[in-house]
Amino acid sequence: MLLDKVDYSPARNSCIAELETTYYSQRTTLENESIRDLISGETLFSVKSTDEDFDAFRLYLSFRVWDYVMKNASEPVELEKEWALMESKSSPKSELPSGR
Repeated sequence: MLLDKVDYSPARNSCIAELETTYYSQRTTLENESIRDLISGETLFSVKSTDEDFDAFRLYLSFRVWDYVMKNASEPVELEKEWALMESKSSPKSELPSGR
């Protein structure tokens, strides 16, 4: 587990942390990036991936999620939806055979 950032959020009146966790197995690597409220233990945002495209989250959304959580007491639902949409577009989709 790697602690990337810790700061006080006036909007939440709490300490917020960005954590990066990597799990290794023989076949794959699973990465988890999360933003948590350290006082309540609540996970405010979390993404898991085995894709190499996970770096897109770090480059594009990570800073926006952090900024949102620092300034707002609510969870960043719209940013979660945006990540889910980005992830679904980048995942390879298998096509059904046309039968021709």
